[in-house]
Amino acid sequence: MNIKTVIILILLATMVNSLTGCGSSKADKITGPSTSGASSCEGNALDLWSDNSKIGIDGTATITTKIYNTDGSNLGGCTADITVTVTYSVNTYGTLSAASSSATIATTDSLSAYYFPITLTGAARGTVSITATRFDMKKTIYVDVE
Repeated sequence: MNIKTVIILILLATMVNSLTGCGSSKADKITGPSTSGASSCEGNALDLWSDNSKIGIDGTATITTKIYNTDGSNLGGCTADITVTVTYSVNTYGTLSAASSSATIATTDSLSAYYFPITLTGAARGTVSITATRFDMKKTIYVDVE
């Protein structure tokens, strides 16, 4: 092979790897429309995680949901205040401190993301699945109760 061919193959391999790499900043993100209105006023991503993957019976874990724009724009700054509500569901092995969480983001707010922390209490041995839903966005996580 000549040097030009080798260089072209290296560049091609680098481009393919950058497009399919596991280090994507959008990994584990659920994207989709969050509310009606101008696209600049839409929170268009939802992420959900727990501070513990295992808890004891009557133990607690903090479940956090994050609403944000994938383009990095602020959630506030729209022409009108927006209300963001996240609804949660959980199976029978635990209870949540809230079935839903909501907040109003004012036009004057300069928030790049909004976080909804809630508390899960383990009620019986098993695996709790916690699902957060925001319009057509949905994500489920699991916490073991031992």
